[in-house]
Amino acid sequence: MAYAILFDSTKCVGCRNCEAACAEKWKNPYNEEIAAEEKLSAHKLTAVQTKGGRFVRRMCMHCNDPACVSACPVGALLSVCMPGSCCAWSAATPSNW
Repeated sequence: MAYAILFDSTKCVGCRNCEAACAEKWKNPYNEEIAAEEKLSAHKLTAVQTKGGRFVRRMCMHCNDPACVSACPVGALLSVCMPGSCCAWSAATPSNW
């Protein structure tokens, strides 16, 4: 099964809910100090970086059911099944993507 996580930087507001959800799913620590880190590490599998007034998301991209996607309050993340693969679940593609 091949999945992709699409990220729309024009929608992201930098809330870091995706970081917190990922940490919770994988039972990693998450606090203000870790939230301030803008790079991936062994304890931070999702990181939101600030780039000139916009936000860029770095992620591990290994989840079949990514907690980060459902945690995004503005719909900046979308998980989709790649063409030609047999996915166990599918995500509806919003018309505004």
